[in-house]
Amino acid sequence: MQLKHKDMSPYQGAYYPTFNPVLIIDTNGAPPELRSQFITELGGASSNRSGVFDDLGKEITNDDCRSSSYCFVNSETLKLAKNRLDFVVKWQLDQQVNSRNYELCEGLQFLKYDGANQGKFLPHTDNAYFSANGTFLYTSPQRILTTLTFLNDNFEGGEIAFPDIIMPDGSSFIMKPISGTTLIFPADIRYTHEVKPVTKGVRYSIVGWYGLT
Repeated sequence: MQLKHKDMSPYQGAYYPTFNPVLIIDTNGAPPELRSQFITELGGASSNRSGVFDDLGKEITNDDCRSSSYCFVNSETLKLAKNRLDFVVKWQLDQQVNSRNYELCEGLQFLKYDGANQGKFLPHTDNAYFSANGTFLYTSPQRILTTLTFLNDNFEGGEIAFPDIIMPDGSSFIMKPISGTTLIFPADIRYTHEVKPVTKGVRYSIVGWYGLT
């Protein structure tokens, strides 16, 4: 895999990591017993509509761009999820050149994309973006890394796509979620990604963001 070149000067010298490989895929992100517990909690918890940022950098809900919901569950489940994710992140990033120390900078979000309403998230990045008039909006500077753990794969659709990660055959990287797998990638504008519409079933995942300690 190769990452397309992108002008990073709008970050004005802010730190952003370089990965090798450009996208980390950890197949042991969450063992089965934890995944089952997380889904049980997520399925029974009250949820909120997920948001997006508008052209003024304000978070709003817009189902045309993103149709998903999120929740924060009880402290014990969150503790288990955090401990596992911290372990995965540390183990993987210790193998990177010039590794830095990271810690969660926001609460973990448990996400639900429901096939009943074609749950999706159009192409986006996680700490900044360009508005319609080309203005650079650095919305979440605390986010350096994104982690995404898939809790199930018994649904249709819901692939995650990275248009700027190029495969040897010239195609863009797209992945069907595999239950228990965690993706780790920088949260900056180099890593635009998209959740394709879920067409049947429900897609459950945990998303977390790490910043520098």
